Amino acid sequence: MSLSPMLSRVADRVYWLARYLERVENTARLINVTTDLMLDLPTTGHDGWSTLVDITGSSAQFDRADAPNQEQAVCRFLLSDRDNPGSLISSLSGARENARTIREIMPSETWELINAAHLYARDNLSGQLSRSARADHLRRLIGFGQQLSGLLENSLSRGDAYEFRRLGSNLERADMTTRIIDVRAASEVQTDSPASRQGYWRSILRSLSADSAYRRQMQATISRDSVLDFLLHDASYPRSLEYCVGQIGLALKQLPRNRRALAYCRELSKHFSRDVERLARDSALSQYLDRCQVYLGQLHELIALTYFSLDGHRRSRQQQ
Repeated sequence: MSLSPMLSRVADRVYWLARYLERVENTARLINVTTDLMLDLPTTGHDGWSTLVDITGSSAQFDRADAPNQEQAVCRFLLSDRDNPGSLISSLSGARENARTIREIMPSETWELINAAHLYARDNLSGQLSRSARADHLRRLIGFGQQLSGLLENSLSRGDAYEFRRLGSNLERADMTTRIIDVRAASEVQTDSPASRQGYWRSILRSLSADSAYRRQMQATISRDSVLDFLLHDASYPRSLEYCVGQIGLALKQLPRNRRALAYCRELSKHFSRDVERLARDSALSQYLDRCQVYLGQLHELIALTYFSLDGHRRSRQQQ
């Protein structure tokens, strides 16, 4: 069984539609959570905003723009800068273009919702915004994302399109989870205050909408080891590393030509299962998370080579 060239192109677009939509919601949440964190930890405001650029992997573009690491500059770069391929507006543009070309296989409301979100972001995220206005607009866009996610989950037939959406969404989530932990944990090391350290780990949970689930599941106060254990190894939380990799494996099992990708996915699971106690040193945690990101990038490459057309694979390399 194999995908035809036409279906391969469609698969590429479904996959990237899912990644872009996940990226939009992640970016919106990160900025709102960072705003709250900086209010609680005002002395770290400068470094706190610059970490957002690191989390999204766009430091090189931001440095080339020669913009200061200040709140307004960072938010403008991550929200409305069309020259930044990782900005929220760029991600929405990518989602919109992919949705436009596969309208015939998506639920009918998909295009309308994505187009509405794109127009809303274009009209409301440019220029100087107050913190309250920015937070309101981002909450509205998070709502768009949740509505789209529910629509696709409940209305998309369980076929190849559904599985490629599951691949894209969970790869993007897993990558963002490792980035958030890595950069926020590095910031936590810079403070000697126990309250501030706890604040950083709380911000990690909130960045992933995991604070309520953490309290129910772990029934423990917020600490480095317990948060790491939850976000890396909890198989029931949809944004944990273990859950995302599990979903990627389940999606691959439903697709043809899956042998190499499934084997690689199993190797990923072995690496991700390391005990939190072995990550006690900050350098060990950083090295572990860096390897996670490399492995996830290599899994993306393998999926693109296996399932997408040659042009689609080239495009996937550029968009990653």
